[in-house]
Amino acid sequence: MRLEYTGSGNSKENAIYFNNASTFIDHIEMEREYIKQKNIKITNLRSFGEVTDKYLYDVYETSKGNIWFKVPNNIIE
Repeated sequence: MRLEYTGSGNSKENAIYFNNASTFIDHIEMEREYIKQKNIKITNLRSFGEVTDKYLYDVYETSKGNIWFKVPNNIIE
């Protein structure tokens, strides 16, 4: 899976956003693939960091600190 993204994931302001995802499921699968490719160990389940009018923010607690992902909330289907 090819991951095209912006952001570092170290905060809400720098949340990772997958440019080539077209559905909510794509974003979730790409989050998992990113974590797998970076060899990051998840220490706690995914949680919602925040919900805004435009985005949902997923936060994973990991061995390398929290990683934030940004998902458009208008593509939930």
